[in-house]
Amino acid sequence: MIKRQLDKAFRIYDLGHTNDNYSRATSVLVSLRKLANEEQGCSECTEMGILQVMLRAGEAIGDFPAGAGIASAFLVAAYEQ
Repeated sequence: MIKRQLDKAFRIYDLGHTNDNYSRATSVLVSLRKLANEEQGCSECTEMGILQVMLRAGEAIGDFPAGAGIASAFLVAAYEQ
């Protein structure tokens, strides 16, 4: 399931479907999830949630890590309300 979502995000961000890109993207998502959960207390901030926000945007926002960071910040802000 997450690979399918990553594939969609890779198309938006014009990334090749390589093992290296999957590894980097996964690392970014895991790091942001941990940050949101541990430091912000956002139990709703998951890797899939971050990806879903990125995909809803429908276009690239900076590069993949920047887009993921913005999506994570959006989830944290929504969680806090």
